[in-house]
Amino acid sequence: MTLADGGKGAIVGAFVKLLPEWLQYTLLALVLLVVVVSWARSGRRTAAARRTGPSGAGGPRPPKRRGGAGFLGAHAPRREPDRTR
Repeated sequence: MTLADGGKGAIVGAFVKLLPEWLQYTLLALVLLVVVVSWARSGRRTAAARRTGPSGAGGPRPPKRRGGAGFLGAHAPRREPDRTR
């Protein structure tokens, strides 16, 4: 164990000892709640990914937007009607 590792733990331990006992338990409960909620969200995300399958096509897709150098939009030249008749 290096000095930096021991120093961090000593600082946290000294800070926790300064707090009243009821606040120590409250902070511990909040930390545990955050850990459990993050674990549950991760599990739900993993389960949802498994349900969608390997292709990842799970829900409706947004419409494709045309763009780039080949898309002129309103600036495209107008097409003339066929004069073959």
